[in-house]
Amino acid sequence: MKKQLQIPQIDPVYAVGGLIALVFIVMNGGDSLRKMSQSRAASSEIIEANQEIERQAMLDTASAERQNAIAVKRYEEGCQMVFSRNRASFVALQEGQAILDPVTNQPLPNGGVYCDHLGNTGILKGGRLTSMAFASDRLVVEQAKLRYTTLDSIPQHNNPAQ
Repeated sequence: MKKQLQIPQIDPVYAVGGLIALVFIVMNGGDSLRKMSQSRAASSEIIEANQEIERQAMLDTASAERQNAIAVKRYEEGCQMVFSRNRASFVALQEGQAILDPVTNQPLPNGGVYCDHLGNTGILKGGRLTSMAFASDRLVVEQAKLRYTTLDSIPQHNNPAQ
């Protein structure tokens, strides 16, 4: 005897409701997939940005270490401290700053190595400081300051003006 396959009768209301639910799931499922893809892309961008920040931080650290080594060497080799025109105080150096002879008010010769009481060093080129480097080693800076026991003992020719 053959068994006959019976297909149950589906109420048309349930069929239409099921079809609507299926369309809704497919449409929202596509939206969810799109949102998930966008979320993954955003996460990847954040990860890449963080990795770039880490790379830059490592480069900055390496650069600071190189700059420190350069500046420490300049202090150890006797860089010239810069003082105010009246020799009353130290002067903080910055890139591009003019260093003038206090008597003639003319730029000092190129190639001079200058430093300040804060750890900044630079080389004079065209009357202005270039190639700035910072020494984070406070002991080296303090030892350099000791070369000038009093500001009044500084010879006039070693006293560039700001």
